[in-house]
Amino acid sequence: MCNDGIVGGIYRLICARKPEVHGLHDRLRTNQYTMHLRIGHLISIWTAWFQTELCRIWSSETRDVDDLRNEWTEAAHPKRALRRKAAKDIHYSGRKHHPTRVKRVRYKLKPHELLAHGKYPRAIGDLTCPGSTLGGYIMDTIKSVFAIPFVLGSASCRFIKSPDIQVLKEVFHCLMYAPGLFFVFFSDDSCIGLDCTDGRLVANLDISACDGSNFDPVFDCLRKAMDVDARFSNDIAGMFAQCLLPFIVHSMDYAQRIVFRPLGQVLYSGSVLTTSINNMANTLIFLSVYNKLGGRVLSKRDSIKLIQEAAEDVGFILKVEVCHSHGDIQFLKHSPALVHGEIVPYLNLGVWMRGFGNCVGDLPVVKGNKVGGKLYSARAAAYNSDVVKSRVHAGKHVIQRAFDTFITTETLDTKFEEMLSTNGCDTYIPTEELALRYGVTVTAIEELGSLISGMGTRQKITSGTIDKIFAKDYGYDL
Repeated sequence: MCNDGIVGGIYRLICARKPEVHGLHDRLRTNQYTMHLRIGHLISIWTAWFQTELCRIWSSETRDVDDLRNEWTEAAHPKRALRRKAAKDIHYSGRKHHPTRVKRVRYKLKPHELLAHGKYPRAIGDLTCPGSTLGGYIMDTIKSVFAIPFVLGSASCRFIKSPDIQVLKEVFHCLMYAPGLFFVFFSDDSCIGLDCTDGRLVANLDISACDGSNFDPVFDCLRKAMDVDARFSNDIAGMFAQCLLPFIVHSMDYAQRIVFRPLGQVLYSGSVLTTSINNMANTLIFLSVYNKLGGRVLSKRDSIKLIQEAAEDVGFILKVEVCHSHGDIQFLKHSPALVHGEIVPYLNLGVWMRGFGNCVGDLPVVKGNKVGGKLYSARAAAYNSDVVKSRVHAGKHVIQRAFDTFITTETLDTKFEEMLSTNGCDTYIPTEELALRYGVTVTAIEELGSLISGMGTRQKITSGTIDKIFAKDYGYDL
C-alpha cells in the first residue's frame, strides 16, 4: 500500500458516494430526527421505566465516584494492567478533571482479524484506555438495566449480557413459543418472535452499518435515560462529549494526515458507550414495531414488511432473515437444538472452527517449562488443548467429541481468555440437529468429525461441509 493509501482511500470513498446512497442516508437521518412525532409517547414510557430501574440500583450505592472507578480499575479483566497504567498516568498528568480525558480519536485498522477473501479490514476509532476510564465504571450497571425485560402488554424486549446457556435456553423458548411479540438483542445482534395469522414468525435481524446509523437522537435518548444521579452527571456528559471529538487518519509513515471533525455525535468503536448505544437502537426498533402493529395480528409476509418499515421509521435499514426451522435461529453465535422436547443451546460449529490452530504472536511456553516444553510441537498442542478446554460449556455433540481429541495434560503459562459460553449442560445433541441447521446429511457431519479427530498439528482439512457451515454461520466462506 502506498504511503497515502488509507488517507487517500477514505477521501476517494467519500467523493465516490452515489447520489442514491446520499438520498437513502439523508432519508434515514431525517426519520431518526423526527421519530418522536411517531413514537415519542412510547420513548417517554421506556425512558421513565429505565430511569426508575436505574435509580433503584444507584440509590443503594453509597460509595463515591473515585471508589467505584478504582474498583473497576482493579477488577479481574484482560485489560487490568492497562487500566492501572492509565489511572496512574491520568493522576500524574493532571487529566483527572479534564472533561473527556482525551483530545482526539485515532483511527486505525483492527489488528489480528480473520477476514474472508476480498473483505476490507475494519477500523477502530480508538479512544484509548485513558478515555475509557472516564465512564467505563458505570456501564455495567447501565447494561444490567437493559437486561431487565421491558414489557408493553403482550410485547417485551430484553438485552442479554453474555452467552449463558441457561439464559439462552429461556431466550430461544420465548422466541419460538411465547405469545405476542418477543424481541431480544445484544448490541446490534438481535432476533424477533411474533405471532402471525399463519403461525409464529421467528427471524434473525441484522441492522445495516449499525454503528454508523446512530445519529444524535439515539445518543440523546440514552443520555436522558442514564443521567439520573448527580454523582455521575459529569462523567456521563464527558462520555457523550468524547463522541464529538475529531478523529485523525495518518499515512503509513505519519507524513500526512486528515483530521475529521464530526457534525454530530459519532459512535466510535472504542467508546464505552458502543454496546449501550446499539442497545438503544434496537430498543427504538422494538418500540417502532410495537407502535406500527397497533395490536394487530398480520400474516408472516406482511409482518416482515412491517418490521422493515418500522426500522426505517427510526432511521435503520434492517435485514429480516426468516427462520424456517428452529435450527436457523442464531443469537450470540448460538443456536437451539430440540432434544426430546428440551431446548439445548449450542455454540455454532463455525465458531469452533474459525481460527482454530491459529495464534496471535508467538506460542506461549508450556507451564512449568518441562522437558520439551519449549518445543514448537508441545507448545502448539498445549495451545490447541487450552482452546478446546475453554469451550467446555459450548455443547455436547459429535463435533465437540472430535475436538476433545486435542486435549492434553499440558497447559500454557498464560491464562487463555476465550470463554465463549458459560453455565452449560450435559445433554448430548443428536447429529440430526446439527445436520438440520447446516443443510447437510448426518453422514456428512459424522465424516467431518472423523476428519477433525484425525487431524494433526500443521495439518489443514477442507470439505464441502465446512464450506456450508461457514456460509451458514458467517454468511461467507473463509
